[in-house]
Amino acid sequence: MQVRITPPGGARAMQASATPTALATAAPTAKPEAPSPSAVAAAPSQVPSAPPSSPTQVTAAGLWGLWEPHWQTGSTTDFSVYARVETDLGRRVDLVHWYANWDESWDYDGGLVSQVIRTQRTPMITWEAWNRPLAAIASGQFDGYIDSWARGMAAYSTHPILLRIFHEFNDPQAGDSGYPWGVGGGNGNRPADLVAAWRHIHDRFVSAGANNVRFIWCPDGVNLDLQRLQASYPGDGYVDFAGWDSYGYDTATDYQTVSRVTQKPIVLAEIGSTDPAWISDLTSKLRLGTYARIRALVWFDEGSSRLDANPAVRPAIRAMVSALR
Repeated sequence: MQVRITPPGGARAMQASATPTALATAAPTAKPEAPSPSAVAAAPSQVPSAPPSSPTQVTAAGLWGLWEPHWQTGSTTDFSVYARVETDLGRRVDLVHWYANWDESWDYDGGLVSQVIRTQRTPMITWEAWNRPLAAIASGQFDGYIDSWARGMAAYSTHPILLRIFHEFNDPQAGDSGYPWGVGGGNGNRPADLVAAWRHIHDRFVSAGANNVRFIWCPDGVNLDLQRLQASYPGDGYVDFAGWDSYGYDTATDYQTVSRVTQKPIVLAEIGSTDPAWISDLTSKLRLGTYARIRALVWFDEGSSRLDANPAVRPAIRAMVSALR
């Protein structure tokens, strides 16, 4: 688990306006209109839309994603920070990752989705249900809010959107660690509560026609208790990607553990390290096919793993992203 320095999205002003950037943007407060298919046609490296008969089909491999908090500064956005990282690493970003608090309206985050799609990248959102108990979600108390997001994402039917809910649910509630939706102990949640809430959200999205949304099930790469993970897994019919977050953890063991829960393709939704050897080992095994089900790596460019704070690891990261081509 890596603590974000930037506050969750709910702390941002909802009345936002875009500033000119090196790439085309839309005002975040504008309620996005459904773009034409030609405006959002996925670039070859992007996650493809699956046919309706097989919503979890995945054919893309080797995607590179980034959480770069400075593209959202207060109430404005600036894609030039992505251009900076892309130039430095010599690799275009496929997945633009950000965090959205359930206090945020779709009007704001729908604007971000529109901006990302206009740059021919794929949005990836970690949707954080702060102050929404799992049982209340499952019982339908927040259906109006859930449905507003589901309808908003369904408007982009020709473009995939990756949605990560209840992430790092396996971390225990101890001190400042763990999340209120966690089942690691300390808050009374049971794995069955998480599964019920997950399935409820998923079913609301299906009912809204949001078949372009890809759901990511993502524990933390530590505290991987197999029995708890198995009990907390919603089922292959409710998950498109599995994965875990890793900050220099034992990748081989994590890969094996998650693979005992599901054979779904894998997205490492948060990775970061200050150790070139760890990064190089991951790169080598990706090239050898040891981790054949990994489809995407998403770098956490904040805190101790921030790229511009660790010049010694940049050659290893450049090699890693080159392996994803």
